[in-house]
Amino acid sequence: MEDSYNQAVRNALQPGEYVLWEGAPKKGMRLQKSDAFLLPFSLFWLGFALFWEYMAIAGGAPIFMALFGLPFVLIGVYLLFGRFITRARNLSSTHYVVTDQRLLFLYRKNTQFLLYQNIETLEKEQSKDGRGTIYFFPRNFYYNRAASYRGNTNPLQGRAFEDIEDVERVYRLIEGKVLEVSRMEPADS
Repeated sequence: MEDSYNQAVRNALQPGEYVLWEGAPKKGMRLQKSDAFLLPFSLFWLGFALFWEYMAIAGGAPIFMALFGLPFVLIGVYLLFGRFITRARNLSSTHYVVTDQRLLFLYRKNTQFLLYQNIETLEKEQSKDGRGTIYFFPRNFYYNRAASYRGNTNPLQGRAFEDIEDVERVYRLIEGKVLEVSRMEPADS
């Protein structure tokens, strides 16, 4: 795995480009801030869907009514459990690279990049142990991390270095590169 990762980084680099930092998100399943809303909603959704199914079957409703509720049960199971498994799986094969020219996001099946001049917002969220997330776009209350794994057309939406070690150092490194690039851009008249 390590050799394939190193090869993926080498393949992604342009001639003359060099790596300043590289890392990966913490592996495994964990809660995030958006779960304060999503977990109660997921429990309600799944509970209502199961109640529907129970009432349809126990009440002798037509088979169509029982089948109608199954997709809602499956959605509820995914919201409550599946999204954690999917996210952990996706993050287990995610790597981040800061180069002298850009940021690289290496995922299971693709590589994406973000140029320093395209970073309009740089935000950091840090925990007491020094781990944290760096966001490269303005955040809403609910941050849709799934956008990181879809072919999103907005170069800023869904881009973040999630749950990395020594987030302060990496943040300062990226901030320095963003400031360096902004000083080199000509001022609009």
